Amino acid sequence: MSCKRKSFVQNKVDCKKVRLAEERKPHIPDHMFDLGDGVFIMVNTFLKQTRVHIRVCTIDENGELQPTKAGVSLKPDVYYAFHNKLCAFMGCEDPDASIVVKKDVCIFHQNENCISIQRLFERKDMTFSFLPEKVVLNKVQYITLLEYFNEVSDYVKKKLQTYTFTEYVKYELKKRPDDSYDENEVIMTLTHQLDQANSLNLYVTV
Repeated sequence: MSCKRKSFVQNKVDCKKVRLAEERKPHIPDHMFDLGDGVFIMVNTFLKQTRVHIRVCTIDENGELQPTKAGVSLKPDVYYAFHNKLCAFMGCEDPDASIVVKKDVCIFHQNENCISIQRLFERKDMTFSFLPEKVVLNKVQYITLLEYFNEVSDYVKKKLQTYTFTEYVKYELKKRPDDSYDENEVIMTLTHQLDQANSLNLYVTV
């Protein structure tokens, strides 16, 4: 076989490999942000709540990403505080260092290239214990996590406004005996007022 023929065949093989790799690569939904090596930031909504997850995911037989139990779930206000603490924590050189964020999550300095994040539970006697929720991030992953902050924050704000805030308004309106309220009109008016006031802080802790 001539050199040109070999080159042509090899190019076809390489193109096929690239195409197959692209076909097998899972679609990443808008609410997920890839940190690499199977770890994702996920913004989920459930029962009026909006949560930020840092979680390991696997790919199912249909090529879809599925979250595993390996990870942590954070309220929006905890996520923002976590981001600020992690920024300060990155320069730490103490191998045994740890920092608690809003009595909800603890960051551990494993080594210069690795941190672990684990949820906390506060007992009635004010002592703390660790919950099983935990995830380990390498240096590339937690730097990427910090870089995604603005994008994740924008998505969290969107979900707080379009889902959490809306669900609470609907819930409150249902408790009123006067049914003369136009639900959609009330939601639109209040949402507009929040946007005008740039009032994310009014509802990030919901």
